Amino acid sequence: MEWSTKKQLTYSLILILILAILIGVPVYFYFFNKTPTCFDGKQNQSETGIDCGGVCSKACGVDVTEDPLILWSRAFPIANGKYNLVAYLQNPNINYVSEPFNYVFNIFDERNVLIDTREGTINVPYNKNFVVFEQAFDGGKRTIGKVTFERTSNITWVKNPETKTKFNVSSDQIILVGGTPTLSSIITNKTVETFENFYVVALVYGVDGNVMLVSRTLVDELKPKGKAVVVFTWPNIAEFKYSKIELLPRI
Repeated sequence: MEWSTKKQLTYSLILILILAILIGVPVYFYFFNKTPTCFDGKQNQSETGIDCGGVCSKACGVDVTEDPLILWSRAFPIANGKYNLVAYLQNPNINYVSEPFNYVFNIFDERNVLIDTREGTINVPYNKNFVVFEQAFDGGKRTIGKVTFERTSNITWVKNPETKTKFNVSSDQIILVGGTPTLSSIITNKTVETFENFYVVALVYGVDGNVMLVSRTLVDELKPKGKAVVVFTWPNIAEFKYSKIELLPRI
């Protein structure tokens, strides 16, 4: 083999080797030496399951109670055959919140016949107690006997990113304004964030310990370290006695 041919062959081999390195190394790292993540379908890093637990935000099933606790669900009459549907729930997982899941209210009449359903989507917040609120359900001429609440899709629990309560809520006593029971409350933003278009729900407990009134009010804007007056009203009702008021903001 002539010297020039050998030289050309050597250059060709060097070029092939360089191309092999330039192409092969990235391919190797892409397919065989990936940096572990929480989305690679493998149990690695400090994960306690596949892509869950440890450094991953998603909770493994063994670490959480799958369902929020449903303490009660009821229909509260408003007027003219309309009701507010309310479910009172509790987050059983102290260090976790949930991604959005689907739910359904089933509404039955006094003969236990299904009238209708109301569906929606919600997530379990960092609050221990929270409510699901469906406003102004029209029962027509039928009297609602009971309401049930259930989830209709799987729940994914993730680590709670919140370490402190965002709001302080204070309430005064309920007074009659023109015959209408009215409650004024002050909500204080403890953070440096601005919150817009969120609801606050007021629950009024009777002397027997059961909730007798529920109302929901929208807060348009609450600036950092700011305060807002939140007012709740109910239709005219007979004189009543109550034992306590619970206010639940929901971002």
